[in-house]
Amino acid sequence: MKQAIATDLCRVCNLKPETIQHITTACSVIAPKEYLNRHNDVAKIVHSHLCHKSHLIKEIPPYYKYNPSSVIENESTKIYWDTLIVTDKQILHNKPDILYINKTGKYAFVIDFAVPADSNIINAYTAKVTKYQDLLYELKRIYDLKKIEVCHRFSRKTTC
Repeated sequence: MKQAIATDLCRVCNLKPETIQHITTACSVIAPKEYLNRHNDVAKIVHSHLCHKSHLIKEIPPYYKYNPSSVIENESTKIYWDTLIVTDKQILHNKPDILYINKTGKYAFVIDFAVPADSNIINAYTAKVTKYQDLLYELKRIYDLKKIEVCHRFSRKTTC
């Protein structure tokens, strides 16, 4: 016999209704660990593929075995992982998840992941672009870049 459910509150935090959106993106108890793990796993996958595409690593390891270097580079590419980016001017937001610099093509992109609910994708992207405007300006000046942007979409052909 099925038991009646006394409340629709989340069984984890007991604060908000237990909806799919709440569990996957908003539960305050799950957020500190599980959402960060999901975020880092996605970032590791992208980082390893960028490194492989740039001939910085020979094979793409499984994300759960991959430990990115804080900085990895060769003659054409430099990739930062979760590292403070030093600029001439003090910048409040200077630690994106990934900074990819193509030295020969003179372009770069900042990648700072968000894994938002579908209804919040545009707001999350706008927040990232706004957050990193000062960093983009400084990096463009320091590296004499033709193009730099906050990357918000990925495909096999991504240049951002």
